[in-house]
Amino acid sequence: MTDFTLNNAAILRPPFSAVIPARNEAETVAHVTGLLQGSDLIDEIIVVDNGSTDATAVEALKGGDKVRVIHEPRPGLGMALRTGFAAARNPGVIKVDADLAKLDPRIPERLYAGIDGADVALVKGRWQDLKDPMPMTRLMLRPALKEFFPGLAHIEAPNTGLYLFNRDLVTVDRLVPSNAADIDLMLRVHTAGWRITEASIGEIDNNPRTTGHYDAMAENILGLIVDRHRARAGVPLAVHLPNATDAVLTSFGTALQRLELDGQVSFHVNDDDPAAPAIAEALRHHPTAHLRPLGATKNEHAAPDAMVTTAGMAGGSVGAGTALVAPTGLALEGPCDTMPDLRVDISAHVATKRELCETLVDVDALAAARLERHWGSETAWGRQSGVIQAEGFHGLAEGNAPVTASMPSGAPL
Repeated sequence: MTDFTLNNAAILRPPFSAVIPARNEAETVAHVTGLLQGSDLIDEIIVVDNGSTDATAVEALKGGDKVRVIHEPRPGLGMALRTGFAAARNPGVIKVDADLAKLDPRIPERLYAGIDGADVALVKGRWQDLKDPMPMTRLMLRPALKEFFPGLAHIEAPNTGLYLFNRDLVTVDRLVPSNAADIDLMLRVHTAGWRITEASIGEIDNNPRTTGHYDAMAENILGLIVDRHRARAGVPLAVHLPNATDAVLTSFGTALQRLELDGQVSFHVNDDDPAAPAIAEALRHHPTAHLRPLGATKNEHAAPDAMVTTAGMAGGSVGAGTALVAPTGLALEGPCDTMPDLRVDISAHVATKRELCETLVDVDALAAARLERHWGSETAWGRQSGVIQAEGFHGLAEGNAPVTASMPSGAPL
């Protein structure tokens, strides 16, 4: 059997690209680029000029011949990071702030020393600023992470803007555009299943911001954390379906929603299914997506917080604590004995799902009839939920008891 795993891990190793977002930082940016210029671990320094009205771009180039300036006119830290990360030629990227008047020139080496295993995808720089007691981190950010993402409770300086990470393991072009982008990146690495460590990078001196700046930043960060928790992005989703077309019909919109947040999703279908290559192509640009042979990793997601959607298993059971979700592409043309417990809004992904479905018609002789019934079903559920389209989950687990799939009798797939 062929393993269709799409995600290939890469250990963080030099050379690294440095990315520095900058907006009106002419006073300090040359100091930062000059320090990074001297590191043997870095072979390029990308300064992203985010609509500066001063001489930031000119000053940045004074750091040395490794420096190049690119422009991102759309405002926001996240927009600058998207552009800079995409432009980097190395998968290993060191992100540094441009407003640092004091910075240890060994910061690349210090961050690199924080890699203590092949599963590390992000090293956060833990620094000291004698003028900044970090009230937002102490009073809001760390308690929020402990409550909503306890796997990140060990991070002492989660809001640091200095870090080393593997750009290829998360969807950087989906980072939030606001100044919560550094936190978004950390959450994505975490929900993708990679480990995050910290490294001491010494003392820094950064430009103080206004109270209004920190108020808005706190609101953006807390809103992001709560929204990501509600989306259950960190809960792995496994789709076990003998027929690849059914996998697309029942779960693809939900999978796309999860993948856009770098949640882990695996589709398990028959190795010789003619529709499998089309699904692989549709998932290829999502670093947390997997396509694997059916049954090859039977207990992969048998964890207490896992969610599984499956077909052809009505009356069966799965491991204790696992949520089993019955197929959701059920036509509502007549009375049904069972309705889905949870309707998932997939309106943002309808076009992508429909495009893949049209491709499947060419490789699956039965797909056209299934698709016609399916779209009517999803539209009906969407109207009940007040959205354009929806996929429905049924049979979510409660407690630690094994869960059995239940389906309306005679419901077509």
